[in-house]
Amino acid sequence: MSLNEFHDQYAEKGLVIIGLYHPKPYGTKVTNEAVRKYTAAKQFRFPIAIDEDWKNLNRYWFQNGGRDYTSISFLIDREGRIRYIHPGGSYNREGLPYGNRQWRRDYFELKEWLELLLGRL
Repeated sequence: MSLNEFHDQYAEKGLVIIGLYHPKPYGTKVTNEAVRKYTAAKQFRFPIAIDEDWKNLNRYWFQNGGRDYTSISFLIDREGRIRYIHPGGSYNREGLPYGNRQWRRDYFELKEWLELLLGRL
């Protein structure tokens, strides 16, 4: 998974990844244990917060209109400013599993932003 890769590669340079788990469909009740099992199955190596009522997702993502995805990535600088938003969907180095060129492009664009921002910190 790309976020694990970025965590491993850039944590020493100051990158902090925090996952935000939001149960689907909206309104579904979730236990901490269920989230632990989910994140273990995904093998996430970074902390995960729970946004059970989608309050944060709504505030920072949905408030400005319709969106295609709920799984998005924000790059936030040390001053708390959102510097880059990947609007959802998959991204990875190989564009797998379908050889999707957009997923590959998105991966390298996010990596470029990480290197740019971490280089300036």
